[in-house]
Amino acid sequence: ITKIRAQENKILDVHQRTALVESPKFLNTLGEPKTFEFNFPEPTDIFTLPCGLKVLVRVDKKIPTISAQFAFKDAAYFKNAKEGSATELMTQLLIEGSKGSIGKQENTNRLDILGAMYGFSAATCSLNVTAANFPQALEQFFRIMTEPQFEALAFAKVKEISLRNIDMVKDQPIQLAIRALWQELHKGTVLDWNFDAARDFIKNLELSEMQALHEKTVCPQAMLLSLVGDINITELKTTL
Repeated sequence: ITKIRAQENKILDVHQRTALVESPKFLNTLGEPKTFEFNFPEPTDIFTLPCGLKVLVRVDKKIPTISAQFAFKDAAYFKNAKEGSATELMTQLLIEGSKGSIGKQENTNRLDILGAMYGFSAATCSLNVTAANFPQALEQFFRIMTEPQFEALAFAKVKEISLRNIDMVKDQPIQLAIRALWQELHKGTVLDWNFDAARDFIKNLELSEMQALHEKTVCPQAMLLSLVGDINITELKTTL
């Protein structure tokens, strides 16, 4: 240690600073920071459907589209807890097939032909489509969400994709560092998990667990629907 410090001192002696440190001239011209001015958009209407699903609506006529977000009320937990990966898996299964022997191809075709964009994650099930096609697209989307087929082959495929994604992330040093920091910050909580634990959790999931999770989470009591776009609220309530 003594030798190392001596070497360090020798280097510092050679590279001594001979000029004053420059002050941040540009920053000094900016003055005191101003309060951030932002008004969060308020809903145009809030109502609850007879089934118990709470709906938030914001009318925006600037573009002729409607965005619908079916958000899980426990989305923050689903996105960050190890067990939340099961919700991600379950939502990915929704598009794979619906009751009545309707496969993934037919599900996607019915939405694609309407020009709809859609997605499924541990936080939301989302739909974006033109206002003119919204009623038809929403009916199809509702069916995909509420009447999944949960086939064994589809479950095995989605599970394998999820496991491969974890293996890819495990090879990225930055992701490993972020996960290690996250574990340190949340030690002893449900958020304290590593990639190996997540992989084992997903690997051991059963199809019956997906079905039970669907019944528990894809329901009016566990979700919140928010809609933004070119909306006629009277027509919307009739459609819903």
